[in-house]
Amino acid sequence: MPGKVNPVIAEVLDQACYQVIAGDLAVTLGVENGQFELNVMEPVMAFNMFNSLNYITRAVNTFVDKLLIGLEPNVEQCQKWLDNSVGIVTALLPHIGCEKSAELAKEAYTTGKAHPRDHPRSRHSHEEGARTSSRRAR
Repeated sequence: MPGKVNPVIAEVLDQACYQVIAGDLAVTLGVENGQFELNVMEPVMAFNMFNSLNYITRAVNTFVDKLLIGLEPNVEQCQKWLDNSVGIVTALLPHIGCEKSAELAKEAYTTGKAHPRDHPRSRHSHEEGARTSSRRAR
């Protein structure tokens, strides 16, 4: 498919992390089953610890070399996503309170206007919340 971006390198890192988590479980079970302080599980524990260290080192190096180096953000697209995110309303919580923030979020979700500049009530709500916050601080 022309223009498709293949996320294989990020998936490699995910897979290595899953393998490390599995190795961690093997080490945990080995520690739990060291009867009479004989440490009969040391070989399994050492094998998994060294393999996990090797996996994650190689995966992170691959991720950095083949994906991160030279990666540039699309600032305009990121700003567009931020401006259209209903989740941004959480930043208003300390200023206007939970109820007003929830109202704005619901309104943004239903109208499709997520940015505060698109909501005529948001300025009023923000000013009202600021007055309420300053009263609480006294």
